[in-house]
Amino acid sequence: MSEIKIDSRILNIFSDVLGVPGSAISDETAYDSFEQWDSLRHLAFVGKLEDEFDIYIDIDDVIAMETFAKVKAIVKKCITEQTVAA
Repeated sequence: MSEIKIDSRILNIFSDVLGVPGSAISDETAYDSFEQWDSLRHLAFVGKLEDEFDIYIDIDDVIAMETFAKVKAIVKKCITEQTVAA
């Protein structure tokens, strides 16, 4: 799967969970400065990412997801690890 397609799927999930248009989200969108991104939505987002990409996101990575850019990097890392393990 291409990196652009992965990014697009992550953005769609993020947008859906937070209830905002994708255009309102950038790589700099941060957990502590984006009102819609609260702890409950964060957990819902992580669950949807795990389901969508058939990955497991470690708790340390869940905590490290402080910006949208970090979310994308962590998901790609998990996909790579899943592929290598298979």
